Amino acid sequence: MKKESIGIFGIGIFTYLCISSISYVLEELTRDILILADTNPKLNFTITEILCFGIFVLPIYVITKKWNHNYNLISNNIKKYLVLTFSTFLILQIIHIVYPYSKSLLTTDLFTFRETYYYEYLGNNYSMYFIKSAMYYFAMIISFLLIYKKLKNGSQQSV
Repeated sequence: MKKESIGIFGIGIFTYLCISSISYVLEELTRDILILADTNPKLNFTITEILCFGIFVLPIYVITKKWNHNYNLISNNIKKYLVLTFSTFLILQIIHIVYPYSKSLLTTDLFTFRETYYYEYLGNNYSMYFIKSAMYYFAMIISFLLIYKKLKNGSQQSV
């Protein structure tokens, strides 16, 4: 049981890191696409934050919903799922590293100008950084509540 708990803990850590990495990479990609489309910086910021929030919370919801159905399969193959989540995390980290480098090779002066304008807008509107932090913590709270609710409902069903 102790080994199983450690394995499930590891799966949880790397699942969180995968979700966080996916959210970050898609946030970067979305922001850059919107910069290329010459979207207003405030609208760009709003869209990327909402998307990032959804990309973070949705997998938590799906995982908590499916965990009980697949618990025996996962608990009987902990090493397999630990390696799978870790491998996925490594692949996402490679994408995370390669994306900015490849972006720098593909960008034009027009993109650089628009990107500078975007960051200058954010720099002049400090409230945006507060909103970004608040959205992150709100996503954490929602994720906690989803997990807690499933844990609470799961313990009531087993009684």
